Amino acid sequence: MDTHEFCTTTAPEILYLALEPITPPDGTGACATHNPGLFGTPWQQQRAFDGEALNPKSDYPAARAMCTACPLLDACRRYADDSREEYTFLAGMTAAERSTRRMKETEIAKRRRQVQELYRIGATTSVIADLVGRDPSLIRGDLRALEKRPGVRRPSGAASPPSAPPSSSRCRR
Repeated sequence: MDTHEFCTTTAPEILYLALEPITPPDGTGACATHNPGLFGTPWQQQRAFDGEALNPKSDYPAARAMCTACPLLDACRRYADDSREEYTFLAGMTAAERSTRRMKETEIAKRRRQVQELYRIGATTSVIADLVGRDPSLIRGDLRALEKRPGVRRPSGAASPPSAPPSSSRCRR
């Protein structure tokens, strides 16, 4: 199956989630409710989480305190790392703090989540390579690395995904 055929036979919402598995956390975070003990007004709190703190020396530590107690902190941290949000305060960090923390491992992890999801929905190595814009040998390496992790397995009875020459057409998003 080539890339065009795969894209036309896969539901768009499934393909979108496989290529962009970056979604805000499900649930209500601590930041969604005004905390009068930490912020004088809801507006002051909103400005801090929007990355436009009125007084960064006090507002960001207050926002950090809210994040520390939030049940969504881990999911928010994954979202913050993957989304590359450039302005907002997320997961206890400013955009500048997150930027300095990012390393190559974050990019590899994101690509591997894409590879895993595309593979799970039946894409071949060459289709995955074409969709994520990487060499098929890199995708095969990602699949091998993913197989070593607990809970990640090929569909039962499936052999290694077939490889084909890369196509120059990508799914239109």
